[in-house]
Amino acid sequence: MSRLPWRKIETSLRTERPESGMKPADAFWSDFKARARLCNQDSPVGSVRVPMFLRWGLATTCAAALLAVVVTQGGLGSTEGGSHIKSLEVVASHSAVMIIEDEPTESTILWIVDMSLDRGEST
Repeated sequence: MSRLPWRKIETSLRTERPESGMKPADAFWSDFKARARLCNQDSPVGSVRVPMFLRWGLATTCAAALLAVVVTQGGLGSTEGGSHIKSLEVVASHSAVMIIEDEPTESTILWIVDMSLDRGEST
């Protein structure tokens, strides 16, 4: 980005003005005031005010629902048995990795799609 002195910027801005020009200030404001009269400026803005007890009731209901989900799912960070994959690194070329958890057997299935072995074969 080149740095121009202020005088050159001011000159270039004057030369780049649009040819049509702008409306004179009096014409602009008279047009603005005429358009503003078309809209009702004094009408009150409608607002819905929810009573305080309804807001607290909704907040309490949401908190109870969240607590019920946490309790039925076994809590946060449950330490149940079964196998879980915590980290995985596939160094062979592949197209996708799927991790499927089977709840009835409490097992985890790791499926690597189109993994190519070093010998050039695909499984």
